[in-house]
Amino acid sequence: MKIKGIDLSKNYDDCGLILYDIKKQNVFAGASGPASSALVLCSYILPFIPMCYYMIGASVFILFMSIFLFYKWVHGKYGSEIAFVAALVFGLNAPFSYHFHRHIMFVLYMPFMIWALKSVDLFFEKNKRIPLIFSTALMIFTSYYFSVYGIITIGVYTLYKLLSSKFDFKRLFDVVCSVCVSILIAGKKKKKNVYVLM
Repeated sequence: MKIKGIDLSKNYDDCGLILYDIKKQNVFAGASGPASSALVLCSYILPFIPMCYYMIGASVFILFMSIFLFYKWVHGKYGSEIAFVAALVFGLNAPFSYHFHRHIMFVLYMPFMIWALKSVDLFFEKNKRIPLIFSTALMIFTSYYFSVYGIITIGVYTLYKLLSSKFDFKRLFDVVCSVCVSILIAGKKKKKNVYVLM
């Protein structure tokens, strides 16, 4: 906007300037991903906690929640020994822990994606759609950009489940419909008859 001759600095701050301490951290501003996240929206429930401490606590919570959900998901399939080693490798891999430290928006959706994968299993075992709808919608709410890859992961895992048993187009259609309902829940009306993701 400055190039166009409009100065917004008197009324607006960049999201990165609000979320991080720019005197101590080199964040290059531009934190629109975390600022539009539902996790940051929840910080307004706790206005007495400074945003930097809230984001540290939230990222640590999301990290351990992701590892715990991954452990529970693998434990249900392969048992505790394999689940422990898999969760340990999952939690200690460098890109995962690095992004939780530096770029939380890249991994913020992870617990909800793992919950969605567990919900696909639940759908195939007990024909329950609600957990899949809610987990996918929460994945979109927390990271609208990276949730696209989460939805692709759900689709690949669904195809794996269908190909490992008797292929059933009705089940594939039900999963696709559930994910579409999640997208509609997470969408917001921008203009007349045009919906965009949050």
